[in-house]
Amino acid sequence: ANSVVRYAESRSAVYEPSSFDAEKIRSDPPSTSLTLEHVHGFSGKVATSTNALWLKSGEIVFPASAAVVIMDTQSNTQRFFLEHDDDVMALAVHPKVDIVASGQLSRKAFVLVYDVTQNNPDGITFINELSLGINTRGVKCLDFSPDGELLLSIAADPYHTVSIWDWKRNNKLISARANNADVYSMRFNPYQNYSRD
Repeated sequence: ANSVVRYAESRSAVYEPSSFDAEKIRSDPPSTSLTLEHVHGFSGKVATSTNALWLKSGEIVFPASAAVVIMDTQSNTQRFFLEHDDDVMALAVHPKVDIVASGQLSRKAFVLVYDVTQNNPDGITFINELSLGINTRGVKCLDFSPDGELLLSIAADPYHTVSIWDWKRNNKLISARANNADVYSMRFNPYQNYSRD
């Protein structure tokens, strides 16, 4: 007789295949693994901000589920930043160098900052993790200041909390509640000097 398995997420029962033989199951892991080569798709539904951006190298960076894809359109090759564990909702590209910030959907949201310089012998280099705090639900928007020294983030909490970071030092300079209206984008004024000198 086939065993019945019930999952909490499903109303119907799941049955073993009729040809299933429990004695043939191996407990050792397979000797092969999978390597991500190419992503076909774009996470446009979850993202609320502009999330297909150009790098100084001429590559395009965009989210696809929990991956951030860096695509060279000339050679049709891709590189991947795979440190997120849920859907990436927001991206920002540094205005002067190939540094990317990305934020994800999460109860305790965070922003990851990393260097994606092409031809870097170390590949993609992680720089910093900025924690937005508990119950922030995700990151709606990100933007670097025109000089690249500051990073703006908007949380997906009910108040769309706005924070400005000294991202190199993992230092939140200021944080304030906005309002509960939908937020699709927020940017630094490109004509204003944000120097802290």
